[in-house]
Amino acid sequence: SLWMDSIAYHMVILTQEYAGIERALGSVFFAKGYLPAEEVTMYNKMKFYAMSYIELALKYCSDVADTFDDQFRNTSLQMTLTIQRQQIASNNLANPTVELGMQWFDNMTSYIAILHNMEEMLSKEILADLQVKVQDGATRVTF
Repeated sequence: SLWMDSIAYHMVILTQEYAGIERALGSVFFAKGYLPAEEVTMYNKMKFYAMSYIELALKYCSDVADTFDDQFRNTSLQMTLTIQRQQIASNNLANPTVELGMQWFDNMTSYIAILHNMEEMLSKEILADLQVKVQDGATRVTF
C-alpha cells in the first residue's frame, strides 16, 4: 500500500544517512587503528540506527526485502562488512593503513548503492501509486 511504501522509503533514506556516517567513522578507524571513546559511541549509535531503520523498511515493504535479500544478504559484501564491523567493535587494529580505510569506504559505498537502488525502486512505486490515485480521483470528479 502507498502508506507502507512511504514509510519504507523514509526508513531507507534514514538508513543511507546513518550508513554514510558509519562509513566515515569506520574509515578513520581503519586508518588510525582505534577511535576515541566519543567516536566509538557515535559509531555504535550510527550503526544501530542504520540497522534498525533497514529492518523496519524490510518489514514495511516486501519489494525492499526482496531487493535486500537478492543484492546483499548472504553475499561476500555482507560477510566482509560483518568482519570489518567486528574489527571496529574491538577498537584495536594492529596494523592500520589508509588502504584498509579505503577498502572499508568502498565496501560501505557498495552497501549504500544497494540502499539507493531500493530508494529508486520505492520512489517509482510511490509515484505510480499516486498517479493511479490521481487518475481515479479525476475519473470520479468527471462523473
